[in-house]
Amino acid sequence: MPPRKKEPLGIATLEDIGRLILHSHDLDETLRNVADLVARRAGTDVCSIYLLAEDGETLVLRASHGLAKKAVGKVVMKTGEGLTGLVARERRIVAVREPQQHPLYRHFKETGEERFHSYFGVPLLDRGEPVGVLVLQTREPRDFTAVE
Repeated sequence: MPPRKKEPLGIATLEDIGRLILHSHDLDETLRNVADLVARRAGTDVCSIYLLAEDGETLVLRASHGLAKKAVGKVVMKTGEGLTGLVARERRIVAVREPQQHPLYRHFKETGEERFHSYFGVPLLDRGEPVGVLVLQTREPRDFTAVE
């Protein structure tokens, strides 16, 4: 399968996210729309958004473009658990080819993510404090660039 066409990321994407927030009716709709937009702009098969629960230690899959819909709201992990938890705990980007081979990889059967061969996780911060993680995944192995 040919790689998905990437669109420009950057200021225009942030502006578009701002517009989505203004026109969405609730948080779940906003998150779904942001996941769809970012997946399209980044040319990835998946964009998932995990948010921290009120305990500040539990990540919950709140929206996804590309993972099984039934996984949204059901996939839960602690910060530091799996690659996504690592992103949240260390507040840093994690990019991995063949994530299933990484020692911290955690498989959630309900997501259907075993078919993806690249992982790119970005911490979502509010005033320096973690609020969640945005994850991009691709079917084909991909090295994400510094610009991305």
